[in-house]
Amino acid sequence: MLGSPQPATIEDCGSSAFGPSVRPSAHDVAFGPFRLVGARHLSEEPPKSFTGDSRGRYRASKIPAALKRGRRARLSVVHKDRRNASLMYASPEAEVSDNHYPRYRLSAGTKRQRFVACDDRDWTVWPGYLVVRGPRCVGLKVRVGRREPVRRRLSFGGADCR
Repeated sequence: MLGSPQPATIEDCGSSAFGPSVRPSAHDVAFGPFRLVGARHLSEEPPKSFTGDSRGRYRASKIPAALKRGRRARLSVVHKDRRNASLMYASPEAEVSDNHYPRYRLSAGTKRQRFVACDDRDWTVWPGYLVVRGPRCVGLKVRVGRREPVRRRLSFGGADCR
C-alpha cells in the first residue's frame, strides 16, 4: 500500500554477534538497557566524511547495538529525520563489507528495527550501521518492552544537537 509505514525488521539471538561481553562505556549512547556502542565518537568525525558521493551514497557508520538479557527493544529514526538517516542492523549488505566505512544509499536501510536479546548472556550485540545524509543531528527513539520511549539526538560530524 502506497504510503504505508515500512515494517520493522526483527533481529534476534541468531543474528547477533558472538564475542567479548559488552562493558558499558561513556562513549555509548544509552536508552536504558539498550545501547548504541561507541556512538558518541561520531561527533568527533570530520564533517566531510559524511558527505555523499556522486552516486547518492553516504558513509555507513559502524555502530553496534546492545541489549540486556531478556529484553525486547524497538529502535527507530524519529519521523522528522527519516529522509536523512537509515538503520542497517544484521542486514546482508552490512555484513558483506570489508570496508570500515562502506557507502550506501539511504534506501538500503530501514527506519525501524526490533531487537530480542538472547537468554544465555548478559548483553546481546548486533553488528550494524547508521547511514546519514551529511553532517547533522539525527533523532533516535528506543522503546524497551512496554516502557515509555526514550529519545536521543546523535551528532554526526560535529553537528551541535542542543
